[in-house]
Amino acid sequence: MNILINSQQHKVKESAFLADVLKDFSQSKNIKASFAVALNSQFVAKGNYATTVLNAGDKIDIMSPIAGG
Repeated sequence: MNILINSQQHKVKESAFLADVLKDFSQSKNIKASFAVALNSQFVAKGNYATTVLNAGDKIDIMSPIAGG
């Protein structure tokens, strides 16, 4: 099935869990820092990644913290 991650289309297996998709995505993009995740514009707590099932057409936004001064 197709989903969007940061506005880019990705193909994932049916009924994939958010945790698995994030793990694969972060490894492929070499992301090691902490990040926040929104699924269809709703914040998802890190503790819910493993139980959140994705559906075709879902939109995932991965946001890294920004420090300023």
